[in-house]
Amino acid sequence: MVSRLRNLDKYLAEFLGTFVMMIVGTGYCLFVGSDNPYFVALAFVIPILVMIFAVGDLSGAHFNPAVSLAFWLNKELTGREFGGYILAQFLGATLASGLLRNWTLAVGLSRNHLGETDFTINAGSAFLIEMTITFILVVVIVFVTDSDFGRPNAAPWVIGAVLGCLIVLGQKLTGASLNPARSFGPAIFLGGRVLQHYWLYALAPLMGSALAALVYWLIKQSRA
Repeated sequence: MVSRLRNLDKYLAEFLGTFVMMIVGTGYCLFVGSDNPYFVALAFVIPILVMIFAVGDLSGAHFNPAVSLAFWLNKELTGREFGGYILAQFLGATLASGLLRNWTLAVGLSRNHLGETDFTINAGSAFLIEMTITFILVVVIVFVTDSDFGRPNAAPWVIGAVLGCLIVLGQKLTGASLNPARSFGPAIFLGGRVLQHYWLYALAPLMGSALAALVYWLIKQSRA
């Protein structure tokens, strides 16, 4: 019981971080617009940076099931912690999207948009894009936060920089999700095509993350 209570701070940190990222990031896309990928990138990077500094010491500030998967595969999270992180992240994203849906109805905006991610290119290319950009993001995260050869003190700025670049790169192609929870929130409320395409935004980032964890493990083994 004590262990569970001790982990509650981690789960609440992940919930809050994901919630704030979704409210600001997808809220910007919804109420301001997603035409400019540079501003979209900033709309996600800034709240993530803020929440890294706010709650990062509690949970590591993953805010993304793909990131948590890599840390679990690298044995830096227990199975119970991994499950708690995932649940907290999905709950944070879902609550944020639910609130945004309420706000859109309150101001009379279209019911058909919620800062969602979707693709119009073929599914194979979209899958490869999401897998690749998530691979790059997670590789940077696991290496820069490594206590042996990384730069943990610089990690927030490095992670923010690479995330911003990847969103700019992929935003017009797939929406640049890089995060199964980020895409789940809007999809569960919108349904239809967005929900039908969710499988890609769940599987591709997780595969990219698993590949990143493998690369990290191989390099760590070579240095052992």
